[in-house]
Amino acid sequence: MRKIAAQYLFTGHDFISYPIISVSQEGEIIAIEVGILPNKEIADVEFYNGILCPGFVNAHCHLELSHLRNKIAPHTGITGFVKQIIEKRSASLDEVSVAIQAADREMFNNGIVAVGDISNGLDTVHVKSISSIYYHTFVEVFSRDTKPDNQVFSTAFDLLNEFKHADVVPHASYSVSNKLFDALKDYFSEYEDRLYSIHNQESAAENAFFSSSDGELYSFINKGKSANDMKFSANSAIEFLMQYLPVKNNKILIHNTFISHSDIQTLERNFGADTLYFCLCPNSNLFIENVIPPLDLLRSSAFPICIGTDSLASNYTLSVLDELKALSAAFPHVPLKELLTWATYNGAKALKVDSLFGEVTVGRKPGLILLENVDLNSLRLNNSTGVRRVI
Repeated sequence: MRKIAAQYLFTGHDFISYPIISVSQEGEIIAIEVGILPNKEIADVEFYNGILCPGFVNAHCHLELSHLRNKIAPHTGITGFVKQIIEKRSASLDEVSVAIQAADREMFNNGIVAVGDISNGLDTVHVKSISSIYYHTFVEVFSRDTKPDNQVFSTAFDLLNEFKHADVVPHASYSVSNKLFDALKDYFSEYEDRLYSIHNQESAAENAFFSSSDGELYSFINKGKSANDMKFSANSAIEFLMQYLPVKNNKILIHNTFISHSDIQTLERNFGADTLYFCLCPNSNLFIENVIPPLDLLRSSAFPICIGTDSLASNYTLSVLDELKALSAAFPHVPLKELLTWATYNGAKALKVDSLFGEVTVGRKPGLILLENVDLNSLRLNNSTGVRRVI
């Protein structure tokens, strides 16, 4: 058994000053003692300078795109980004495999214990089967074909069975046909324990897609189709999605960079606060659109916030801490307690693994990480703040 102490412990909810945490060899929290005297040496206790907290939860990632690191130009907008992904995604199996393994190690070293990961194929199956990280795989479907989408759905379920923890989900409001959305709606109505994930309002062009049936994204998606194939009367992507979002399933809405107060009110009228999560990936939003999510608007909603890194195609690191730094730099008034709750407990709740991760409490194995070079007087992150694994 190890005894571990620091100036602070963040439990997943609150800070505790000068705790001693007893941990088994298997990583289970045995006991948490509070009120020890600062700077007092205690036999057999490992003391760390900084803040101990449960391992981070990365609620949104695309591990399979790791080979695109430094190959995509930033600030091209969502349409330019998608075009680059299509043009540059092909690579040898060895290149893809090596990049996936390296990205998995990077997340582990950055204190991440659980990941909600998007997959369009089987490239990540092997790494996930041997990784120390818990993965929940979202097998993503997309098709704007107006013909029946049975084959798309069938292929997705073939992939689903290859992953240990997985669900079939839509990519985004603009990339999924009504028929495919209907099939997904039926599926989630039947299986209320399944997790639902969707990219939401990542760009202004996504809202224009539905409000005016116009814009660069609309033209790109509609290329080669009749103008009557895609006509919408919704004011925003959220207004369009309301007919398809499942009521009882956990729903993770990813990005939300261009969500409005009206959109949030619509969501609040229709869904309980414990069934919908806003997942923010600010560094990806800065990379693609050079815009950061409206954090204070999202904080004022009834829904919890969690954190994702997105992919190495749209980010320079797979570090939840780097995402928190980006948010803290843009919104310095947000307390560290709130940021860390998003990165730990809320992410675990969103992925329905809060019985395993997200809290430092007796009987759990949440991982234990150390935030170093934190301003311990004001409890703020610095540019030099780093993370390392203790357990």
